[in-house]
Amino acid sequence: ALELEKHGLALENMPSLHAVTFAGAVLTGTHGCGRQRGVIAEMVRSMTVVGGDGEVREITNQSLFVHLGILGVVVKLVLRCVPFYRIRQRCYDNVPLPRFLENATGIVLSASHTQFWIDFHGGEDGKGKVLGWFRERCGATEPVPRPAEA
Repeated sequence: ALELEKHGLALENMPSLHAVTFAGAVLTGTHGCGRQRGVIAEMVRSMTVVGGDGEVREITNQSLFVHLGILGVVVKLVLRCVPFYRIRQRCYDNVPLPRFLENATGIVLSASHTQFWIDFHGGEDGKGKVLGWFRERCGATEPVPRPAEA
């Protein structure tokens, strides 16, 4: 991401878990965290793989990008990028699960990127709690949002 920023570019979407490689997210059909975003593989323009026979192949058929490694080891991805942007994030913790479920559709649609972790047995009443992240894109020239002072 830092290298793309140097060129005024960014990825349109990212996997919500940072412990995966980008190629791994493509191959497994991983989704990002945006309401109008598809799977990560939709950003791929071409993929170069080395097959079990040692043959190097370039794949441009998008229907083959999610292949769980069956077609070979990915050695190169050509990606579609978008102009650089920053993200402004709000976090909510300890939202009672019943209240979240009553308003789930509106909550999910309230930001361009949403992500939730659910603890089904947590919360003060033991009926579950939700941790939510709400993200909106902001302009590339806006200052980097700083965390609130404690």
